[in-house]
Amino acid sequence: MAADGLGRPDVSATLAALANLGVGRLLVEGGAATARSFTTAGLVDDIAWYRAPTLLGGDGYPAIDPLGVTSPADAPRFDRAGSLALGVDVLETFRRRP
Repeated sequence: MAADGLGRPDVSATLAALANLGVGRLLVEGGAATARSFTTAGLVDDIAWYRAPTLLGGDGYPAIDPLGVTSPADAPRFDRAGSLALGVDVLETFRRRP
C-alpha cells in the first residue's frame, strides 16, 4: 500500500482499493492523525461532532492534528446540517461546502 509523507497509509490509495472491492461509502472513526489525513486529502464529506459540557483544555486529546493552514480563508469549510440534544451532550452534524 502506498504511504503518505508521514509514512502512514495513503488514504486516497486506500479508498481506491476499497472502491475496487465495491465499497462506495465509508464511516471513518479514528484519532487526530486519521482525521488530518482524510481532511487534508479533501475526502471528508460529513462530520458528526459530539460535545459534552466538560472542559478539558490542553489536557484533552485533539480532535484533529494540525492541517498546516496559514490563514482562516484556507481552512476546510463545512456547513452545519443539524443539531441534536442527547441528554446533556450535543451531536452536531456538518456537511462539506460544495
